[in-house]
Order: sequence, then structure tokens, then C-alpha cells
Amino acid sequence: MASLQAITDIGTARAPAETAGCVPVRRPNSVRRTSSIETLFPEGQDRIQHMRGRARDLWTGDALSDSRVLSEDEVRIQSSDDRIIMAAEIDGLDAETTSRLVGLRAGGQLRGANADLNPGMKEGGTPLHLLLDDMAVATLVAGWVWSQWWDPANGEMESRHKMEGVCIGFHPGSDALTDDGRPRVAIQNYGDVPPMGNPDDPIGWHAEIPDPSIVSSMRSRFLDVWKTQNGLHVEAGFQDSGTVPGGGRRAVHEYRVHLTADPETLEITSLTADPRILPYKECPAAVHNVQKLVGTRLPELRSNVVQHLKGTLGCTHLNDVLRGLADANYLLKAL
Repeated sequence: MASLQAITDIGTARAPAETAGCVPVRRPNSVRRTSSIETLFPEGQDRIQHMRGRARDLWTGDALSDSRVLSEDEVRIQSSDDRIIMAAEIDGLDAETTSRLVGLRAGGQLRGANADLNPGMKEGGTPLHLLLDDMAVATLVAGWVWSQWWDPANGEMESRHKMEGVCIGFHPGSDALTDDGRPRVAIQNYGDVPPMGNPDDPIGWHAEIPDPSIVSSMRSRFLDVWKTQNGLHVEAGFQDSGTVPGGGRRAVHEYRVHLTADPETLEITSLTADPRILPYKECPAAVHNVQKLVGTRLPELRSNVVQHLKGTLGCTHLNDVLRGLADANYLLKAL
């Protein structure tokens, strides 16, 4: 295993800030999963977060017009500022079942409950499984958007969360941390981004454009799966963005990931991660460790990512992208 110093030495001089743009046009004979979690703050900063998650699986035949929605799910959650779930609604689930989420802390507790609600889904799950899994981190990231609406007259914005050792960007001694281990919000990097929907493929994205005049954040994903004579192909995109005063959106995290796999054994034969937008110059170094996953099988990604890229060997958000690639195993069945 490479040392932490060796890994961080191959980071970048500046954090990346060039978006890959909207979702690509769908390929013929493919399956696409798209998801979004929008967070609103009707009571202002450091108050209850209102989150709406939506996800859809879309099959495409020989032409873009030959398409069919395979499944859709929606989750609505309210969480406190310290990430305790205060209310939850899940389409298709009764109130008694959904009430099991109330009182849990988003993170490990929520993911544990998700495993109970969706048994067997770690090997590649439904849109609902993805939404609940993603809520665990989206509750933490959503508040970033306030840095874009912060009034400098109020002084420098500060983070309340100590993050030292959580990921490669926050490794001990990182320039991204204050002396007491909190993120240095003032030097965070970001990039302007367009809406996720592609005008050349109007139904390739599932959600409407959020109201740009209010403070809101959005966690967005797509996952494309298709086959060629060379094997199974998977492309994924991931973005955390928010509205900004005057309109438009900015992102603090954005990745594109590609992999190939043997369609019979599902063993990963190649894997690349492209960091497009990240908050600190130390963050991109995490992509050099994704090769540890080559040779593992798609259904094992959720557990293998945690095993091989934990702590300062990985990036929290890149890990979320890589874990989500396991869902290609579920989508493959529709091909």
C-alpha cells in the first residue's frame, strides 16, 4: 500500500474546477439510472432541512424514441441540523414502515435501516435503495450551499464540523484544515455548472430545474450501462451543487467514472475516475487509488470500496460514486 505522503504528493497544484456539463445523450440499447436529492431550508441556515429525493430507471432500445421507464421512487425527509431524521415519507411504503427511520442519525444508522428495508440490495439495488443510501451523506453536504449566499459583512464563514482524518483531502496536516481540524471554508474551490438535462435528449434526465431564486442544494447522479463486443460498460456522473445569488448554479463536487467488466463473471477489468470539480487541491489524489478495485466483481463494490479506500486513502464523495457502481449489476438485468 502506498504511503499517505506518496499519495498526496501526486495531488494537483490547484483544485479542479471544470465541469463535464450535462448528462450525455443516451446510447442505444442501454439502461440509465438518474437520481437527485434537492434540499431546501425554509427556516433558514442551521435549521430543519427539507429533502426530496427522486430516482428513475430508463431503458432505451435501438433509438432514443424507443424507451421505457422501468421504475421510479421518491423519498421525502426532514432532518435536523445535526442530521437527525425528524419526518420521512417514502412512496409505496406504509407509514408504519417509514416511521422506523424517524429518530435515526443520517449516516451509519440510516444505512443500517436501509439494509433492513431493502434486504440483499448491497449487491446492486433499486432506485429506493440508492436514495436512502445517498441521504446519509447528502444531509451533511447540503449546508455547503450557504457558503455561496454568505454575506462577507458577517465575517468569515466557519464550519462547525471537525473533519481531520475523514478523507484524503482532510488528512492530518492538510492545507484544507484549520489548526483545530475544521474545513477552511474561505479557500474552498467550486465551479459553475449547467442544468443536468441535455437539450439533445429531453427525457434523459428525470427532474425539473429547481427554483434558482431560493437557497437550495442538489445531489445529482446518473449511471449508464450498456454492452459491446468488448464487454460490459458503465459510465457514472456525480455532482453536488447549489443555487447562487443572481441565478445559476455552482458545484463543489463533481466526478465522472468509467469502468469495463466481464459480462459473465462481472469482474472489473478497467476503472478510471475523472475529478471535475473538488473543493481542495489535496482532493484529486484519491483517484490514484481506484485501481485497487480492478479485479473485484461489481456486486462486491459496496463492501470493497469501504475496505480498500477508507479514511485518508479515499474521498468520501468518490467513494459514494464507486459504491453506487454496484447498481450496474441490478440494471444489467434489464439489458
